[in-house]
Amino acid sequence: MMHAMTAPSSSASKPAFKPEWTDWLVGALAGQGLLLDEAHAIKPLAAEASQRTFFRLPLAAGSDNRSASSAILMHSPPTLENNAAFVEIAAALRSVGVRVPTIYDHAIADGLLLLSDLGQDHLIDAYQDGRTETALAEALATLARIQQVPAAQIPLYTPQRFSDELDIFVDWLVRKACGLPLADGLFEPVRQTLVDNTINQPQICVHRDFHCRNLLMPVDDNSGSGVTAGAGAGVGVVDFQDALFGPAAYDLASLLFDCYWSFDAETVARHCDGYRVDGARLERRAIELLAIQRQLKAIGIFARLALRDNKQAHLVYIEPVVTRLVRQTAHYAPTKALSIWLQDELQPAARNWVALSQAEQRDSKS
Repeated sequence: MMHAMTAPSSSASKPAFKPEWTDWLVGALAGQGLLLDEAHAIKPLAAEASQRTFFRLPLAAGSDNRSASSAILMHSPPTLENNAAFVEIAAALRSVGVRVPTIYDHAIADGLLLLSDLGQDHLIDAYQDGRTETALAEALATLARIQQVPAAQIPLYTPQRFSDELDIFVDWLVRKACGLPLADGLFEPVRQTLVDNTINQPQICVHRDFHCRNLLMPVDDNSGSGVTAGAGAGVGVVDFQDALFGPAAYDLASLLFDCYWSFDAETVARHCDGYRVDGARLERRAIELLAIQRQLKAIGIFARLALRDNKQAHLVYIEPVVTRLVRQTAHYAPTKALSIWLQDELQPAARNWVALSQAEQRDSKS
């Protein structure tokens, strides 16, 4: 059985378009031979897990030689986001055939970027309506392309960074949200196992957030990305600005152990067992340990979003991800003690904290 973890992403709050962006936007569109369709509203898009905000822009029919009906405005605060990296990594990915948005124009200092629109048909939509195998095949085709980006074009994913990311889980979910102690004697062997796993495998370009909400199904491509839709065209890819040169199993773990979707065991096993990088088969253990690292980091980020940024939409994913972590950590000797602690200590504490946070949010709106 395959199912979405919880509620769809449409529950996330949506940003407001700022009038002071209008002059730049109109000029940027005109530079591409494009015009806004004033008969239709600019639509804010939900974007809960970063400081960036997105807007779908309706384009006037026939305003240029493309048949695209919309474009995307991204506002990415320059003091909080690395906009130069977004531009550079977009170019690197496009050079190896990855379907990323075309950057029509940008004002990096102001955090404004005008992008082509890759569509609205995300992988989670494909999973929900029975196109799972097609979606996974296209995603894997894209992974093969991402892995061709040379190391010289992206930063290194260091062991220290992996360790620091595990601290997000410990600091934000375990200690700040749930108020629990986590003994070094319990967690440090887990940390070392997970970090060692990132080192002891081939190193390639990894997207780092290769999941069903950041990937879009192929469509007839009028976006200027230069890739024709169809079998093997690959998925459209967004949220790629944090790509690094790191462990080969990372993006596959993100795809198959998605925080927002749960695949049946047979689907996971089939794609794990057949996965190769440069002809070398990756061990299932390497993939699953990276999935554990990613999911621990993710639920820490979900807690941080709620506590630090007052963004609540990801709270609903914490308990189901913890439930999966209980099962996954039970498979390996170095993580078995953590599995017991997750089940006995963290799971009930996180459930209670999430319920209290959601009740407080409801009360504040009433």
